[in-house]
Amino acid sequence: MKAILLLLVLLPSFVMAEIHKEVQICEESGKVCFFWWPKLPKINGWHQDTGHSYHYKMNTQAPDNHTFANAKAVIYAKAEYRDESSSEKTLDEFISFSQNQFINGAPSILQVTKTGESVSKGKHKFISYSFFPKGEGNWEQVSYAEDQDADRNRYFMIFVLSSRSKDGFDKNIGAYNDFIAQYQ
Repeated sequence: MKAILLLLVLLPSFVMAEIHKEVQICEESGKVCFFWWPKLPKINGWHQDTGHSYHYKMNTQAPDNHTFANAKAVIYAKAEYRDESSSEKTLDEFISFSQNQFINGAPSILQVTKTGESVSKGKHKFISYSFFPKGEGNWEQVSYAEDQDADRNRYFMIFVLSSRSKDGFDKNIGAYNDFIAQYQ
């Protein structure tokens, strides 16, 4: 009886990821495409740009009255499926791999700085880094976490704020932090 009571007390504090999972035939290639992305909380002043979410296969958010394509700053979130065959076994390995890919693809970068750690409403630990250009380029905040869905599928989570200017970055970092804080 004590074990059942303990389980009932602990269950509400353990939240599983809510991952949008969909499979379709892609129009461009005619091949099967997987659409997996974290479901994000509603944040005042922001909306999901569904068309761009399907195009980029991630949850794309834009400020109200803008699209992901024309906004000066955007937020997006990805869920990278993780299984036993994944070459990156730990979050630290995934962060290193992800950052190396990004830096190699963006030669105008940058200054990469660890900006901190935070815990979301769903008890996920996010590790955050800023990626600032040396001159022209995007100002970005990238946060990484691990999660598991109700089917016990495991994911590396990536949340990104990307802005075309330092001013746009500064004006939208609060909304970005809200997405992370409210994530379950």
